[in-house]
Amino acid sequence: MTGRRGPLPLTVAAAVLSTACLGARDVRAQSNEELMAIIREQQRQIDELSRKVDALTGQTQAAEEKAEAATETAQKVEETAPDIRVKWAPGPTFSSKDGSWSVHVRGRLFVDGGALGDDDDLYKNDNGVELRAARLGIEGDFYEGWSYKFETDFGLGDVDVKDAYIEYDGELVDPAYVRVGQYKVPNSLDWLTSNRFLTFMERSAIVDAFELDRQIGLGTGASGEDWGADVGVFGQNAADVNDNEGYALAARGHYAFFPVPKEAAEDSGQVVHLGASARYRNFDNDTFGSEVTYRQRPFFHFTGTRSVDTGSIPDSEGDVWVGGEFAWVNGPFSLQSEVANTALQRKNGEDDANNLWGGYLSASYFLTGEHRNYDPAAGAFDRVEVINPLQKGGFGAWEVAARADYIDLNDEGVKGGEQISYIGGVNWYVNDYVRFMLDGAVTQVFNARDTEAAVTGSENLIYGGGVRAQVDW
Repeated sequence: MTGRRGPLPLTVAAAVLSTACLGARDVRAQSNEELMAIIREQQRQIDELSRKVDALTGQTQAAEEKAEAATETAQKVEETAPDIRVKWAPGPTFSSKDGSWSVHVRGRLFVDGGALGDDDDLYKNDNGVELRAARLGIEGDFYEGWSYKFETDFGLGDVDVKDAYIEYDGELVDPAYVRVGQYKVPNSLDWLTSNRFLTFMERSAIVDAFELDRQIGLGTGASGEDWGADVGVFGQNAADVNDNEGYALAARGHYAFFPVPKEAAEDSGQVVHLGASARYRNFDNDTFGSEVTYRQRPFFHFTGTRSVDTGSIPDSEGDVWVGGEFAWVNGPFSLQSEVANTALQRKNGEDDANNLWGGYLSASYFLTGEHRNYDPAAGAFDRVEVINPLQKGGFGAWEVAARADYIDLNDEGVKGGEQISYIGGVNWYVNDYVRFMLDGAVTQVFNARDTEAAVTGSENLIYGGGVRAQVDW
């Protein structure tokens, strides 16, 4: 034990010195026996203190040994535990410890309802509810540069394959990527922005009427901090099963200006987006049968009756869709606009219809200070980050928006009609993943062919409203 008493000689010296001082002060009043008694008491106290120091030292050593044993046990548990980590945000993401692979379970649910009316009383019974989207899927990455995505939609009474592709963007092709499978053709800002992040319940007429869609194809592209370009060759959609399916070609480029230099691009509240894209489709195949139809609803999807409709156009050889894009985000305020033209090529002496076109202009404002998030690599809008979500005692995010949306399906032997829709909306973002939407729309149809949607004088005024409850993960 004496080997662990480093400071004890100093203690003894202090004690002896103290005792000597006492003896010097009272030497005349004390006998030698009294002095020896004092010394013995001091020695006893020193011995007791020494025993306590030894006990504490032993306890410290025991604690260190237990800590080392616990560390070894933890290391063994880590080595033998499954190679899986789980994160919820809000859906589950499973990944390996070393980050070599991951898989995220994704999904969304849109529950819509609404009602329509019109001057011709055609839409007076068009009211109801629908599961606008009920999707479930997975996405992830593995090894270095490989990723995948597979998602199906169970809404609207069908099982519909949405995205289903494999992608490589590793160092062999960096900064490019190569993708094969079914995915969105690279056209239009409104089309490429996920419907989870759209300002309104439905997309613009130039997306729906001219059938921008997901198709099976092979594509590539590259992107930087403020730009991106994509190109691909496509066949049919997974829902089509034809031997002679035809093909489509599509390409897009986009560039973003950030007025505030060095600001984090994806979180920037200040951005100007410019983009352009084109698509060619061939109709001489079993998928189209040399025919094509262009048509559009009066904005809301819950009605199946189209307000403008060309009907089936025979002797159709192919069409070329060309569009331009603009968006401006200035804090809580944003503008977005696109214009697109479709040139229909016909055969057997039929005149080409080169001016089937449309466009929209929309504006939105966040009353609670948020802003639309923009992804410069994808050239599309992303998730809104709510400043004061409901679960943290706030009121969520509130957004008001308005849009004018025009489509003209009349030109050279093609008469589908013209329509302009005026849409107003209010969106409540409870948090980053839950949103409630309220849209109202008035649609004026004119110069239409005689269809049920425009009974009186090829014109009609359609009005209605819709609501949506939305969650995604």
